Amino acid sequence: MLILKLKALADDTRLQIINILFLGQKKVSEITKALGKTQPTTSIALKQLLYAGIINQEKKGKNVYYELKDKENIKKVFELLKK
Repeated sequence: MLILKLKALADDTRLQIINILFLGQKKVSEITKALGKTQPTTSIALKQLLYAGIINQEKKGKNVYYELKDKENIKKVFELLKK
């Protein structure tokens, strides 16, 4: 599972999504707008992060929301990588 998580972090789009989700739970449309990418590109990246266990998904009515699963540990990983 560790390798899967590290692979998920090895992509600019997915890293940008993680940074966006540090601000809190977001709808797909909000993430897509913040990225400046297409909805299919955003959805693929979100599915990869979801599969790796980095984010959670919650459906509310017609909207799907995403949030970081373990914000504190992801923050620690980012801090380690910056050193």
